Amino acid sequence: MSDEAQILEGDLKEVELPSVLQKLALQQATGILTVQGEDDIVAVSYLNGQIVTADALNQTLEEGLGQVLASKNLVSTENFAAVAKEHQSSGGSIGELLVGHGLLSREKLLEAMRFQTYRLMLQVLTWRQGEFKFYGGDEVSFEKGIPPITVEELLVRALAELGERSGLPGQVPKLDVVYRQVPPSGPIQVLGRDGDGSTPGIWLTDLQAAFLQRLDGKVSALSVAKSINTGRYKALFSLYQLLRFDLIEFVGAAESPSQVAQTPVQPPQATPVPQQQPPADARSGTHAQARPGVAGQSMVAGRGTKARPAKPVGGQAVGASGATLPRPWLGSLLAAALFFSLLAVLMLRPGSLLLPLPWLGGAEVEDTIEESLFQKTHRASTVYFLMESDYPNRLDELVDNGLLAVTDLRHPAGYTLRYGKEELSYQIAVVEDGEPIEGRGTQAGVAGDFILDPEFVSLEEIKNPLVLLD
Repeated sequence: MSDEAQILEGDLKEVELPSVLQKLALQQATGILTVQGEDDIVAVSYLNGQIVTADALNQTLEEGLGQVLASKNLVSTENFAAVAKEHQSSGGSIGELLVGHGLLSREKLLEAMRFQTYRLMLQVLTWRQGEFKFYGGDEVSFEKGIPPITVEELLVRALAELGERSGLPGQVPKLDVVYRQVPPSGPIQVLGRDGDGSTPGIWLTDLQAAFLQRLDGKVSALSVAKSINTGRYKALFSLYQLLRFDLIEFVGAAESPSQVAQTPVQPPQATPVPQQQPPADARSGTHAQARPGVAGQSMVAGRGTKARPAKPVGGQAVGASGATLPRPWLGSLLAAALFFSLLAVLMLRPGSLLLPLPWLGGAEVEDTIEESLFQKTHRASTVYFLMESDYPNRLDELVDNGLLAVTDLRHPAGYTLRYGKEELSYQIAVVEDGEPIEGRGTQAGVAGDFILDPEFVSLEEIKNPLVLLD
């Protein structure tokens, strides 16, 4: 692979595509990167080191756009087909026709075209065979108004959605936790200031070096990102790189500002109980064999002990102690009664089986379980938003994407969960007899969320974008 910015080419078997994408970002390149795989060729347009559009040889722009609009329920397949037919006869831009007919706002059109580029890049990142070549130039053609996709955003979202299939090992780090520095395995150098990364050592960008300097094991990565005024994807990828270079390590969850420092209450120390010989088995008259206890486990009876059947006396079963035992049919009758009782409770109030002891504070325990369920749903919805740039239309979509289990769609106390989505928010209501229960449920949105809210994303360009070095 040549070192010149304008002649960059190679084989995907030798150089992974994420490294190529980052090298072009580092050089702030403008031009066309072609990636030829086994079944298709994709052309990726770069403008100042950012991706502005991507086109595939075997899929027209109209086909890809139609699929995206249909998948997001923005334009029906029938309406899009009618506009596409008009486009073939009249020419012009199919996007402008969609906007002109009132089927779509221009803002939604640009969002869909950007997502189409992202989806095509996800496909290319899974390729392991093929060739790439970059053709530098002064300008590229793309739809004006589309926010460009930074390489950091692409790789962070691809890692979250594809895992190691994206060509990146590991997983997306968290911003709301605390990290601390660890001694480096070699000299640390900054790209641009100390060289171009061609010599041995650990090479960081200016942003990564700034992160490393401020991660002191006391403040969260989120606080560091705000202090240096960087966007969420650049922050996440900086953490990812520092973790890969073994320059930082996880300390723990960041303390919430609302938490009040308290001295932890120590549980009372258990009084040691002297070991006693186990009582005689009521049926066999023998002692159950016990095996030595293991830390964190209870003493359990040995599995090899066998009970000797009691001899019948006067038509009744009598144990070794002389006590009269109940007839066999009576035990069956009690078991059947217990079964039907549990069945009735399950039908009338299924959640009560989780809270069988009223004196333990059933309402409080139920609220805790409900809150845990909502937190799990919120985390899954946040990951989905990072993947799709929108919240799901139905909770089932979180299950389809492997973000939630089917059991997470049911309320622990048997209530119905009603999900509703707005443009940048969602709400979940707890429903009983068709009516929402006041004070129950949850809602969330991107407003004020550093991970999702575009207001927190810095538009300031960084002189040296991130680069992944093998």
